[in-house]
Amino acid sequence: MFEIKKPFVMFIYGPPSSGKSSLADSLRKKLNDLNIVFKDERDIVKIFDNYTSLIDMIKSYRKSDLSLIISTTLPYESERLLNIENFGDDYIQVLLDCPSFECERRDVDGSYKKARFEKNSNTFIGTNGKFENSNLDRFLVNTEYLSIDQSTDIIISYLIYHGFVDTKK
Repeated sequence: MFEIKKPFVMFIYGPPSSGKSSLADSLRKKLNDLNIVFKDERDIVKIFDNYTSLIDMIKSYRKSDLSLIISTTLPYESERLLNIENFGDDYIQVLLDCPSFECERRDVDGSYKKARFEKNSNTFIGTNGKFENSNLDRFLVNTEYLSIDQSTDIIISYLIYHGFVDTKK
């Protein structure tokens, strides 16, 4: 059992099919804390028309001392910089490192294949859409080789080590 010691904002990001949603679901199950809000990219796309409105939503949750874990592609460096600017030391950026061939192998929806063969599909991140590399990555998890459970345990260890989470006695 775990408890939140210090609220945080965590973005789990990376290319499509790198394991973002699966990892966030695993964290939800293991942390099982009422003070954590989980948002998936699918939720975000439906609700927010721009990145600034997402930041505003996160700030409103933060006023209530809630932690957030958001799984999203987050392909642009400018968005990552906004997160650092807005959330400072309480911001955790977790990049899932997984090569495109492995992401495409995992892709159950066929999005990679579809993007390669459709002429109008120039914005799919992972094939012909741009995923900007970053020098700002604070935390990298290699989901090509690590299982979801191993990746989850690494993230929880990070949260404990940095004082965000503690184990209940």
